[in-house]
Amino acid sequence: MDLDNPENVEIFLTFRNKLDKELKKYINRLKNTGAARRKNYDGIVIELFIRKVSQQYKDKENQNIKIIKKKTNTEFDHIRSNFSNGTELCVRDISCICLLNKEVI
Repeated sequence: MDLDNPENVEIFLTFRNKLDKELKKYINRLKNTGAARRKNYDGIVIELFIRKVSQQYKDKENQNIKIIKKKTNTEFDHIRSNFSNGTELCVRDISCICLLNKEVI
């Protein structure tokens, strides 16, 4: 799932905006975690979004989300850049990772 694709972002944000009631239920379970203190609920929203997408495409092939990609911004020495300086990949299905044969090197 490419969260840099404008169409995907629009669908994701619409989904997130409709989640209010269900999201509060999950947030209440996080009371004393770092994510709760930072009010960083992106992971919860992404997981709920993936569940919804999986339900919609359950009978179609190749609709399982194996990797999530998003450009991100990381601070260095407490200096925040004005542009994305990295790309995060969250691999949900490690079977899509294959190692090179050592003989290749």
